[in-house]
Order: sequence, then structure tokens, then C-alpha cells
Amino acid sequence: KSAEKAPAISGSDEAWLGKLVEMIWPRVDIWFHKLMIEKIQPQINDRMPTHLQGCIVVKEATLGQVTPKFKPLTVRKREDDVVVLDIGFTLESQMSLNLTAGRFVELGAQELSFKGALSVVFRPQRDVP
Repeated sequence: KSAEKAPAISGSDEAWLGKLVEMIWPRVDIWFHKLMIEKIQPQINDRMPTHLQGCIVVKEATLGQVTPKFKPLTVRKREDDVVVLDIGFTLESQMSLNLTAGRFVELGAQELSFKGALSVVFRPQRDVP
């Protein structure tokens, strides 16, 4: 496959991060679906009583098309040359998560809301891991 030239990302700090997430969101959605089917579903089934193991089935798992919004982005310096990048975010997702438990029980979630901050801490390199 030949390499395709990606569109340039520029603008305010929040805008370029938002644009980046928009570009990778379909991949995040695929990851979420695979996580639910390949990891979460088996873990739930493994914890069920023996006669009910295998009855939980994830029918649909998507985060939807609404991406997180980022605001504000701040950088601060702490003691010992530690730099912290704080990324404020809000996610009002129109997700769809549906699963069945046997033939008669269906469970689902249609919305997901998160609001908070992600802090990325950059520490000086150490000689010892």
C-alpha cells in the first residue's frame, strides 16, 4: 500500500487535539468493540456459576461517532523538574452496548458521559529503571 498524505493539523491546542481524536476515533471504536467481545465477555462468563457460563453474549458494542471535546490544556512545572500536561475533556457519547443473558434477558446502555482531566507526567530520565 502506498503511503497517503495525511491532512495537516493546526490551530489552537484544543482544536488540533480534537481533530487528531476525530481522525483516530474509528480505530478507538474498533478497539472498544474487540475489547468487549474478546476480553470483557469471556471474563464475565468465567465468573458466572458453572451452569450459566457462556450465556452472556455481547450483541453490539460501539462508542458512537461523537468524539471527546478537549478544554483546557495546561502545562505546569512541579518540583524536581517534573512537567505535567493536564488535558481537560468531556465525552457525551451516543454509545450502544447491548448484551444478552440467556434467551430472555437483554441489557443495554445507550449513552456514556465522562468529564474530567487526564494528567500526563513527564519526569527526568533516571539511571535506574
